[in-house]
Amino acid sequence: DEHGQRVKVVKMSKSLGNFFTIREVLARYTPEALRTLLLSTHYRGPIAFSERLVEEAERRAQRLHETRRRVRRYLDKNTPEDGPGLETVFSRPGEPFRPLADFVEAMEDDFNTPKAFAAQNELLKVANLLVDGREKELIGQKLKPAQRARLLGEWTRAMEQLGAVLGVGAADP
Repeated sequence: DEHGQRVKVVKMSKSLGNFFTIREVLARYTPEALRTLLLSTHYRGPIAFSERLVEEAERRAQRLHETRRRVRRYLDKNTPEDGPGLETVFSRPGEPFRPLADFVEAMEDDFNTPKAFAAQNELLKVANLLVDGREKELIGQKLKPAQRARLLGEWTRAMEQLGAVLGVGAADP
């Protein structure tokens, strides 16, 4: 597992009593959490399924929606001004910030959804820093609220595009 411990992998089957129907899983977790779990593994590989993994996927989906709510509240209170976009503001020498291009690249790389989620996570990190006024941690300078609003508006459009492709986080649950 992610902690370096050996994990016994057991195939799901009715005879072993470790089989769950979709209805049983959806009675306990949101469809988006299940979708997140299924997409977190490349479609050609086996999917690990456990309560812990579904709960982690549920937390990821909730984090995404909480960030969307926070961004929406920020945008309701702040008017954007013209200026450079996310890629320009958050790129550093030798480290381009290009999550949308990374996402497209991941999708074109045999539907590499784990890599696509990594691009989405970069966008989530940036949005939370902007909403909290902590962008200086990444870019070395503090922005004005109107500059943050511009970037968060761009972020919202980017997340809608990613969410439409993945079926995760495109709209409120």
